[in-house]
Amino acid sequence: MKVENPKRLETFMRKLLWLVLALLLLSVSGASLAQDIPLVPCGDLAEADCALLRDSATAMQSLNAASASFELQAGAANLPDAPVESISIRITGEGAFDLGGGALQALMSDTGALFQNLDQLPDLVANALRAISGDLTIVVFLPANLREAIDEPNIPDKFGFSARLVDGFGYLNLNKLAGLDTSGELPRGWIGVDLAELLSRGITEALNSGEIDLSMLQEQLGAMQVPMDDPNALMEGYLNIERVADTTVGTQQAAVFVTTVDVAGLVTSDAYREMLMAQIEQQGAEISKTEMEQALAMIEAIVGSLRVENSQTIGLDDKYVHSTSLTINWPLDLNVIADMFGGDSPAIDPIDISLSFSANLSDFNAIAPITAPEDASVISVDEMIRMLENQ
Repeated sequence: MKVENPKRLETFMRKLLWLVLALLLLSVSGASLAQDIPLVPCGDLAEADCALLRDSATAMQSLNAASASFELQAGAANLPDAPVESISIRITGEGAFDLGGGALQALMSDTGALFQNLDQLPDLVANALRAISGDLTIVVFLPANLREAIDEPNIPDKFGFSARLVDGFGYLNLNKLAGLDTSGELPRGWIGVDLAELLSRGITEALNSGEIDLSMLQEQLGAMQVPMDDPNALMEGYLNIERVADTTVGTQQAAVFVTTVDVAGLVTSDAYREMLMAQIEQQGAEISKTEMEQALAMIEAIVGSLRVENSQTIGLDDKYVHSTSLTINWPLDLNVIADMFGGDSPAIDPIDISLSFSANLSDFNAIAPITAPEDASVISVDEMIRMLENQ
């Protein structure tokens, strides 16, 4: 197949790698600011409970490997002009990860030195990918009303995929995606590609292209970071943390903390206003008082009704987070937003958006080895590039 525009993929990949590079350096910058004792919001907790949260943050910061399982349920009701009035999707997953015993920390150790030696970045990224490993299986459950609205008789009620990262190679099990392939043209079985080499080549090309203004990138990354010596400074008065009844995990006792956020109060606070102004000033932009008030009113109208609750269960012996959950309820009133712009559309019921996420961790620093699939078909980097170019 002849490519109509052979430069199209190259241009796209350069833009994508530009973004990857920016995100990578931003994460590196954030990591370089990390402290030995993590700063964690404590609200009005007793000092002993706050110390437990700090100890847990330190333990999780140094965690190298673990097994994990999770479940995500997302729903929305009163959807205007949609083929279904409500929808609910469930996703489950399980797997394990191994961060390579300091490989990522080495990559993120010194942002300033990294900017001075960006020629080393491709090798650093490739080496980090070759050191870390992961195994993940995800299953997506589709509701009956959505399948009916799609009007595709062969669409399954669930589908999923399995993926692994081993020695820098990424693997995907296409068998688990077969339910979505009504044509039967999708290959089957495990396929793999050397992601470390692929990304290394891409970053090298992006750095050599001359399209990246490194000084501007460094300034923008710095502007995106608003230092906060004390996380409680912004959240104070809007974050409620409570230690509820203890439980057990395995053979040890565990503390349970429940956190709720007063989103409406937060987004209308002086501290939030000052944070926004600081970000705008660091970006070199100018905004009038009227424009700021309009922006704040818009933010309050959109997220003011948001309700957020988080819980985490921490082992009293090992200080690890054994389970965590997040619940979001959001009655999004589009009428308020329409009124702000002088709209005269008929009133509609608020869209009820809900999300619940729960995760469990185990096998801390003691997971079974993650190995490559024995029957995987490995695609060379050159072949993968040619395949992408022929799309």
